Amino acid sequence: MKRILLPVVVALIFHAQCGFLHSDKAAVAEIGKRKIALGEFRYNYEHFLLYPTNFDSPANRRAFLQSMIDQRLLADRGYIRGLQNNEVLRETIRSYREKLGGDAYLENEIFKEIKPTDDLELERVFNYLKQERLVRHLFSQEQRKADSLYVLLQSGESFESLARTTFRDTVLANNGGLLGWVSWNQLDYRLANSVFELNVGELSQPVRSRFGYHIVRVEDVRESPLFSKANFGQSRVRIKFIIESTKRNEVLQEWQEEVMPQLDIKVNDDLFQTVADVLAENVRPIDIPVFPDQPQLAQDEIAGIYKAVQDYRSEVVASYDDHDVSVRDFIIGLVWIPRSLTIHNPGEALYRVIQDKYVSGLGQESGYDRDDKVEMKIKLLEEALVQKQ
Repeated sequence: MKRILLPVVVALIFHAQCGFLHSDKAAVAEIGKRKIALGEFRYNYEHFLLYPTNFDSPANRRAFLQSMIDQRLLADRGYIRGLQNNEVLRETIRSYREKLGGDAYLENEIFKEIKPTDDLELERVFNYLKQERLVRHLFSQEQRKADSLYVLLQSGESFESLARTTFRDTVLANNGGLLGWVSWNQLDYRLANSVFELNVGELSQPVRSRFGYHIVRVEDVRESPLFSKANFGQSRVRIKFIIESTKRNEVLQEWQEEVMPQLDIKVNDDLFQTVADVLAENVRPIDIPVFPDQPQLAQDEIAGIYKAVQDYRSEVVASYDDHDVSVRDFIIGLVWIPRSLTIHNPGEALYRVIQDKYVSGLGQESGYDRDDKVEMKIKLLEEALVQKQ
């Protein structure tokens, strides 16, 4: 027997926007003796709204809740058959707990100074996301050099002449520092805001990104198909996600640049190359967008990789400080690394796995891998994986 408590669901987004908080443990649906809690619905539904083709409406909330009920019923059948005991599934869940602990550590310790996104910022960035800008820039890793370039531009020197002496990249040196058309979410947060605040032909002062210092001039502006004027209300969740991801990426990059060089990272190059060859044979390109807290590799891909490396899964492919990273650790860590990186740059993917393991260790030491939200997310992922078996 299933029972849907729709009034709570229909009111969900309205109350969330007004600042009224329901208990995350309140039931929005009951299936026999089990329930779907508001927190579970909210978490999954917000991911649904991140896709460009999806928008919020009472009808979509009802349909989405029904899909969660159907998935839970399918998962229940899988549990009866013992599908939750699959080795790859258990390894994925174990790594997910570690990842969530690391994510919580970053949220509470590294991202705590990030200002919350308010309605004014949402509307401002929405207007930016309706545009693409043709950008020309000069760049230096040193602020003093960037300040000197700015003074020269102010005194009448051209971008073209300064680019020829500033850039080692021959393309940028020859085209006057022309970056091409860019959107707001392609740039670091500070740089993006600086670029999109400029009028055509206007020059920015040196602005810092994670790469160094940029002086920017906007050459032209055109409409972008990413968002239309009519869909601001429908896209609030997605716009907020874009803004906060951009802020977090910038802060995380700065923190990693400070912390990661202190780790004594060593790689077994021969073993790594063997594993990289296996990855090339088993990880397939896909066009479907996958968000960072969702598995980037399918269960059958991991199973294929595991089978190919079964004779040396426990061998150490890398180490940092006094911690070893086995082939098994590396492979299961790739579940949370962008698929494109695994395919095109497995060396960088290994480095990212090591970063994640380091952060996960900090999360475990601080107890962030054991709170209620972590348990809820683990439960949802396990159900999703079981019902797909």
